[in-house]
Amino acid sequence: MDLEKAMQFMLEHQARHDAAIQQHNLAIEQHNLAIQQLDEMAKKHDERIARNEEQIATLADLVGRLAQAEIRFVERLGTLSDRVDALSDHVDAFIVVVEKYIEGHGNGHKRE
Repeated sequence: MDLEKAMQFMLEHQARHDAAIQQHNLAIEQHNLAIQQLDEMAKKHDERIARNEEQIATLADLVGRLAQAEIRFVERLGTLSDRVDALSDHVDAFIVVVEKYIEGHGNGHKRE
């Protein structure tokens, strides 16, 4: 009988051990699956970061070009302002000449 009890104990122990190993293997499979999913997420994340870095570089380039265009615009605006001022001076001088002419020849007679 002792032998039968020992054999029964060993079989039960082996069955519990096999069940524990099976649970352990299942846990390892789930762990590996979780790691694989995390790896895929990390890869997608890295791809998004790379795209964002490209977009930021493009945006920085566009902002730089916009700043250069603004500088050229301000320079041209300054030149245009100078030309308008000069034209205004010429128009003012022309008005003086026309007024003098009109004063002198207003009614067809020269005033003296």
